[in-house]
Formats: sequence, C-alpha cells, structure tokens
Amino acid sequence: MSEPLAGAPAGYNRYLSDFCRAAGDVFSANISAGSTWTVTNNSFVFNSPTLLDISCPNAYPTCSGAKINWSNNIVLGYPNIPTVYGTPGPAIFYNPSSKYITINTSNNIEFGTRNGACSSNGTNAICTDPLLLNEPAQSVTAQGALDVFTPTLNTSSFYPTSISPANNAGTTGGPSTDYFGAPETSPATIGAVVQ
Repeated sequence: MSEPLAGAPAGYNRYLSDFCRAAGDVFSANISAGSTWTVTNNSFVFNSPTLLDISCPNAYPTCSGAKINWSNNIVLGYPNIPTVYGTPGPAIFYNPSSKYITINTSNNIEFGTRNGACSSNGTNAICTDPLLLNEPAQSVTAQGALDVFTPTLNTSSFYPTSISPANNAGTTGGPSTDYFGAPETSPATIGAVVQ
C-alpha cells in the first residue's frame, strides 16, 4: 500500500507509508519523552511482521531521553505472509525515532527474526532456538505461513524444555516469580515461565 495505486490521484495514499514499513504489529506503543520502560521476562511467539512498533507522538521526532530496557525475553518468530520483501521472519522492533529512543537489550533469546541481527542486539544475546515444549517447527507449509499457527500454536507450551538455552541464562533484577507464580530460578530463566 505504500506504492501508488494505478489511476489514483497524486499523493492518494502517501500517509500509509509508515504503516507499510512496519507491515503489521503485535504491539503498538507510544512512549513519552524522558520515559523509561522495562520489558522483562516475557515469551513472544508470533508471525506478525513486527513485534513492537514504537512511536513518540507527543515529542516526535525528538523524544528526548526516552529509553526501553528489554531483558530476559524470548522472541520466537515464524515466517509470515509473503510481502514485497519475500516471506521474512518477523522484526522485533520498528523504531522510527531510533536516533532519540534508546533500546537497551540484554540476555534475550531471539530466533526466527528478520535480518539475522540477533548477535548485534545488546549484551548476552542468545541466537538459537529456545526449545520450548511442543514448539511448532520453523517452516512454512504448502498452504501458507499462517497455517503453522492453526491449531499447532494453540497446543504448544511456553515452558522451556530441560535442554532449553533459556534455563538459568537470564540477568538479575526481574520478577521473583514466573507468570504462573512459580519461584524464579537463580540465575533467572529467560522468558515468562520457568521449567
């Protein structure tokens, strides 16, 4: 939709270009100038083209001093519907104000994400399969990428297996319990739940 439509008046869809660069979000977030967000101990399993679309509408483009601390998260992406870019894995962030919004990442597992950028994302990035219980295979079916989630994802689990690289690989400072209330391990387990 960022390309002109045949026969449309000049400038007809010029406001859709931001929408198309992110190409579909799991979360859209507005951060204020000077704010600090902490996003820790989550498990994201998705096939939408972008996990987190970040903006700072009240202070765009400066967003002076805005910061996101992103740690102990599992990001497991699956190929999404074909686009002009082919059938890529999803992107983690779309940050048009990257000159002003700082994202600090540490101790995250990133697998199946676009651009193969995992090893350059912050400190202690783990660029391998998180090996979650009953995790769907990383493939696109003959019927299309969305089929991998129907019903396979609904029957999978966010628990790490006993050989998961998430076990005891997190950084300190996160919650003391997991999503279900089980005590966090020491060192922390990456993701929303412990084994």
